Amino acid sequence: MLKFVVFFALFCPIYSALLNCQNPWQTEMRSGGKIVACTASNQSPCAKGRNGVCVYTFNTYSYICCEDLANSTSPICPKFYDTIKMPCSTLTTNSCPTGYKCMSAINYNGTICCKSAPNTVYPEPSSSFIYSLITPKFLPKAPTTILKLNNWKHAQEVQVAELATQPNVTFTPKDNTTYYSLIAFDISVATPAAAQWMVVNAKSNTTNRNQLDLTSGGGAQISGSWTAYSATTAPEGEHVIAFALYEQLKPFTSTPGPEKYPLAADIATPWDVAGNFTTKFGTVLGNIVAGTYVTVLTTAA
Repeated sequence: MLKFVVFFALFCPIYSALLNCQNPWQTEMRSGGKIVACTASNQSPCAKGRNGVCVYTFNTYSYICCEDLANSTSPICPKFYDTIKMPCSTLTTNSCPTGYKCMSAINYNGTICCKSAPNTVYPEPSSSFIYSLITPKFLPKAPTTILKLNNWKHAQEVQVAELATQPNVTFTPKDNTTYYSLIAFDISVATPAAAQWMVVNAKSNTTNRNQLDLTSGGGAQISGSWTAYSATTAPEGEHVIAFALYEQLKPFTSTPGPEKYPLAADIATPWDVAGNFTTKFGTVLGNIVAGTYVTVLTTAA
């Protein structure tokens, strides 16, 4: 449900008075190059935006629609706290409504009003993707189903030796005609991310319909073989390797064009994983249907 939001100068930085959308995670919602208008009694035009809200701007003394920036997200309170997404100041007394207190957001450099919510349930794997900031920085949407790898638990720390060979993936396709793409990337190496492993056009195994077949013998296209890890894989420290499984809108083809299956050269350098829905491979890749991530520690060479 859209919430009508008006932020007064008391809660916003002085410079924000120059902006139509005063929150750092928002921008004006536009259609045909023009800012979308709304009213206090009709906020529905904002519904098409990314978490669209109707706000009053003192620049034009009118109501407009603001939405979240692409590949960004509105501020999140620490776990077990709710928010009304209102910026606040720890230097100002009573800068939040009754029942809320001013706290640091976990996903951007700022403070917002938060309210204790000790009974909140955080479903996995989506919540850990969001609270680890993999979503939306690298993936625009968090998966709602855990992708099973080997015998690992979701978000588990694994040993380097376990990543010397590609993990075994367990996933039950919805039928024997749907195509899937698997992308694995190390968010600790580069931004945008470089694919560590990419398989497209995967379908159910011909002998076991309940198992996804990621082999070329089963018809899948190996765009990038698994990149093995060693004890000295750079950079030194903790690596977070995310695995995302997409349900394709259609199969990749061998015909040159936007629907041609990606080759190793296409994913050899870092590319915007988060932007793949609208840019790279965007006409074929669909929604993320499953995912997980693991961590591993490496040392200096």
